[in-house]
Amino acid sequence: MKAKSSKKAEVNQLSELALGSQLSRAGRWSRYFLAVAFVPLVFFLAGLAVTRVSSNDTAQRSAPRQLGSFDLPDLLGSGIRHSNASLKGRPAVITVFDKDCVSCKTELPMIEEVASTMKNKVFVLGVDHLDRVSDAQAFVSGLAITFPVAHELTGDLSLSWQLAGLPTTLFVDSRGQEVSRVVGTIARDDLINRIERLS
Repeated sequence: MKAKSSKKAEVNQLSELALGSQLSRAGRWSRYFLAVAFVPLVFFLAGLAVTRVSSNDTAQRSAPRQLGSFDLPDLLGSGIRHSNASLKGRPAVITVFDKDCVSCKTELPMIEEVASTMKNKVFVLGVDHLDRVSDAQAFVSGLAITFPVAHELTGDLSLSWQLAGLPTTLFVDSRGQEVSRVVGTIARDDLINRIERLS
């Protein structure tokens, strides 16, 4: 009788151990699946956060604010300098680019065309960003750009103007305030409409 009881106790003990092992494995798998599901959720929420920051940033730029400080030499080395002071009293469009920007190669000739037809309404200034002088000169010359181009080689402009990408087009009123900007390629009609609103 005692032997049967002992045997039954061993069986119960083994069953409890097996059940405990199964529960432990189930717990581990549950934690694994939760972790796998949680990681994409984190990235999804992070993406939403970035989108919101970008949207808020665009909204802030739609309100006029003083254009960040700049004082840059002319790309042609003529001794002329382009600065906040040189823009005062006239509306301006500033396009920031570099030679490796693919969309800039199609956008700049369009801006050149608009600049030549609307030169009585707005001053257009190009800013080459971080290229070597010789490379920037060759790039501008190859696109037959005739509006003035400044040259920025230090990277300070990225902070002063809070550049988020290239090309970037800034619209500045006659008081020197940035009223709007477009990051990325700007459409011709959008460019003209924004210039009309500056005048």
